[in-house]
Amino acid sequence: MIEKTSVNDQFSWLKVQDLSDDDHNELREKYNLPKRFLRYVADVHERARFDTDDETGATLVIFDVVISSKFNGMDNTEPVAFLINKDTFISFNHSKTSFINHTIKEVITKRAHKDHQLNQFELLIHLLFNLSLQFFDVIDDVNVARTDIQTHLMQQKSHKAITQLMNLETSLVFLLTSLTSNYELLNDMKRTLDLSDTETQALDNVLIEAKQGQEMAQMASDIIDRVSTAYSNLLDSNLNNTMKFLTVYSIILTIPSIVFSFYGQNVPIPLQDSPVAWLLTILVAGILVAFLIRYFHKNDLF
Repeated sequence: MIEKTSVNDQFSWLKVQDLSDDDHNELREKYNLPKRFLRYVADVHERARFDTDDETGATLVIFDVVISSKFNGMDNTEPVAFLINKDTFISFNHSKTSFINHTIKEVITKRAHKDHQLNQFELLIHLLFNLSLQFFDVIDDVNVARTDIQTHLMQQKSHKAITQLMNLETSLVFLLTSLTSNYELLNDMKRTLDLSDTETQALDNVLIEAKQGQEMAQMASDIIDRVSTAYSNLLDSNLNNTMKFLTVYSIILTIPSIVFSFYGQNVPIPLQDSPVAWLLTILVAGILVAFLIRYFHKNDLF
């Protein structure tokens, strides 16, 4: 679906949602867009990228955005595409990322009251700034979830909590990958585009926010990794102690069985006819058990 809106005298905004074959043909014929650009924006798994086409003068930006202000699992980022071509600003999104249309409207409305008219690159840069800020809310949610799990682990150790920490860590890998790709994209834009001083300053602000988000996600990932490793080691240590306890007691309880089994053999045994033979077996078993307990205790095994 394609919807066109006039922004000002300089350019129009073309909103493309759920790109279809008909939309593809219309954009190719009417707006002379490079074929490879349309192939990039149609790929839902395309990574963040910045590209220009010398023949048509078009500029393509694919930017990873968070699809929810709340953390909701590993699949929390999606690519959106923006294409600048002559007097047109084109945005590409699908149902999960339709919120960017509202963000674009907010930027246009906010900048419409400035002294000079908004151009396409200013719109793009301010839009990327707003989209970069949205990562912070998700990272904060991850930290809150990590704190809750860590508090639960302090009260009651469980493998389930360790699994939850591992899931958080996996999710942060996806966020970190998106943030890193976005940061590299912004650096490419700064190196390649011929921007005015105002636009360069605005782009520097976006770079600062993108870098800060990357560092926050990395720090959260490092903390989760260390907490997960520490409690995993603690659980392993508790398991080892349990196994040691069971092994020691199984050895101790084996001694009476060995002593008593001698008097269960069908061969003559010394003192087997003695009236105190039963007490004697108990005494021998008790002495051996006491010796083993003292030995294990002395060697810090008990």
